[in-house]
Amino acid sequence: MGKRVDIKTGFICNNNCRFCVQADNKCKGNRSLEGIKKDLEDSRKRCEGVVLTGGEVTIRKDFLDIVEYAKSLGYKTIQIQTNGRMFSSLNFCKKAIKAGATEFSPAIHGYCAEQHDFLTRAPGSFRQTVQGIKNLKSLGQYVLTNTVVVKPNYRNLPDIAKLLVNLNVDQFQFAFVHPMGNAWNNFDSIVPSISLAAPYIHNGLQIGIDAGKKVMAEAMPYCQMAGYEAYISEKVIPETEIRGQKHQNTDSFTKQRKEKGKAKFPQCDGCGYNPICEGPWKEYPEKLGNKEFNTIKKHIAMVEQKPIFEKLSKLETEEGISGNILKATAKELFEELSVSKILIKEALLSFYPVAVNDKGFCGTCLCIGGWKELENEWLRDFYVDSELNLKKDGFTIPFRNNARLFSLYTAALNSAALIKSSIIKKNTLEEYPQEKSAENPVISQVGFALHGFVEYSKAAEIHIFDRGFFTDHKRKQQIEKEYAKFKKETGKEAFFYKEVKEDIIKKSDVLVLSGSTIPNGTFESIIRNALQAKMVFIFGRSALLYPKALFRKGVSIITTTIPPKNLIDVAKSNYEKYISMDQPGSKIILGQKNAQHNNQE
Repeated sequence: MGKRVDIKTGFICNNNCRFCVQADNKCKGNRSLEGIKKDLEDSRKRCEGVVLTGGEVTIRKDFLDIVEYAKSLGYKTIQIQTNGRMFSSLNFCKKAIKAGATEFSPAIHGYCAEQHDFLTRAPGSFRQTVQGIKNLKSLGQYVLTNTVVVKPNYRNLPDIAKLLVNLNVDQFQFAFVHPMGNAWNNFDSIVPSISLAAPYIHNGLQIGIDAGKKVMAEAMPYCQMAGYEAYISEKVIPETEIRGQKHQNTDSFTKQRKEKGKAKFPQCDGCGYNPICEGPWKEYPEKLGNKEFNTIKKHIAMVEQKPIFEKLSKLETEEGISGNILKATAKELFEELSVSKILIKEALLSFYPVAVNDKGFCGTCLCIGGWKELENEWLRDFYVDSELNLKKDGFTIPFRNNARLFSLYTAALNSAALIKSSIIKKNTLEEYPQEKSAENPVISQVGFALHGFVEYSKAAEIHIFDRGFFTDHKRKQQIEKEYAKFKKETGKEAFFYKEVKEDIIKKSDVLVLSGSTIPNGTFESIIRNALQAKMVFIFGRSALLYPKALFRKGVSIITTTIPPKNLIDVAKSNYEKYISMDQPGSKIILGQKNAQHNNQE
């Protein structure tokens, strides 16, 4: 999941909610179109998605212009955060979709008109919002709703959940009220006890879970979410920057929320969830204290595992990828370790998955595209056997061709490769051997990075295959910066491609592969076509594995890192630091004497 920006377009709104957090700012009006466009342009350098919010963004006369401009800049997702009333017009829905909106997040705060309209102080708003949801769903749009949990509605959260299921929304969230603005001014009549609201939140979530909906709860501490820890929204909120008026701006909403928005208490220090729990909004205990927040004496990863494993089991087989190298690795590695399975104590499903085994060794890799709805979920105490079946408490997920599962297998196998020190030690080289390629070699590289062990300056042709250069704005900027350095140092030009070309791989004398080709399932097809290559290098955190299996496939040199044993602790305590670590651990070079390229089975 890429970074996103929340664009605050102003404060004018056609509702007047009794709990509105922005109520004190309404006098400031809306921002200018020029200022919004400037923020969209600047944030596109870093962000893939945008959320347009207010006030109420849809009542701006230039709303469609803003959406069209965001689309023209190449944002992959354009979400409209709204009260949903304008979408009661089917024609307006069609215009917003045509302009480029891809997701719609209407707010619904009651199970009936009486309750919803009482809270919004806008007669007829319930009817309009419900009709808006119906219109958007009739047009095949992705709808994710938000319900603010307040004293007048918390007992009816199950009824609201039933309504949302009947409306066939794709996702819904219950967000505990933030006591600011109107909510602070009306605290006694608006803000309920979190512990009293929690059972109703759980019941509402369960209704959505049973209906197969994606559900979440926001601003709910872990101690109030027993059995529903997996549905806490702060775990999955993507890295977000906020752009609006000066007082709203932040480069990291997560950091702002943790450091300035939420509260922790003395009893939190001994809680197993303390490293990942943010606590309640800081204004809440100013009025209601903190006695209801308890120390949970269980490990951070002891969340409800069943829903996560069920989701893993539903990941579909993907065509055009192969996990043969992973299966071969598991078979040989487990034989050398004299085991039939390994116990993974913890694993983080992430863009950079990390797994730690029961011997304390960490393995990591790259999961291109991330884990989507399972991003940042934790697994605990499961087995990986020699056939790469995942097993826990009688539940088995058989091996299958799926890139996300490949990344989990890779991280687990990388951790296992470190159990027996001789596996790595006997293949460790002090320095890179000289290339055994042609005098003016054709060099092909999958994944752009500069490597000192490749003599680019002698190449007749250099071919770079990197999808991110064509699809990811941030990645393109990174490559362009490195490529300028590359041209200056080597005096060479390179050809860039979005997809790997078989005919070019076949004529290559030197092949340089990103280790990510292993978990993304493309390693086999690439290496099979490397008929002429005299040297095959593979690099990156994903390439640790089991050296013998890679050598047998024709790899000459492996450049990778041995992750530190505390890597998983870094991921728990400071995820932003963890995700920014390029190649964590100590660098090693692995090879074999008299290596011959042989890609035959």
